[in-house]
Amino acid sequence: MANTLWEGVLAGEQRGVTCHHQAAALTMTLATQPSPPRAGGNLLRVDLTDAQGQPRAHAHVRFILTQARTMPSMHNERPQEVEATSTHIGSYEGRVHLATPGR
Repeated sequence: MANTLWEGVLAGEQRGVTCHHQAAALTMTLATQPSPPRAGGNLLRVDLTDAQGQPRAHAHVRFILTQARTMPSMHNERPQEVEATSTHIGSYEGRVHLATPGR
């Protein structure tokens, strides 16, 4: 069973993107490289910690990106789904392609 811990928006960010969210006894920090995200290839990294602040190992992390509904020419595209890989305990990364930089 999968649980959605966080949904957020990267588009429209002109500054660097680092988001913090707490849910289900986990704290998640999401960061992008480059920051702010640009059109083309971007790296998404999420760090997960438990209620005691310890890194959360063996999590299943997936990034699902959709185009904003404000872009009628692109809203019919299928969501981009990327399985993140563990880079070290509590850190997960995935490469995504953004069609627009999000202005």
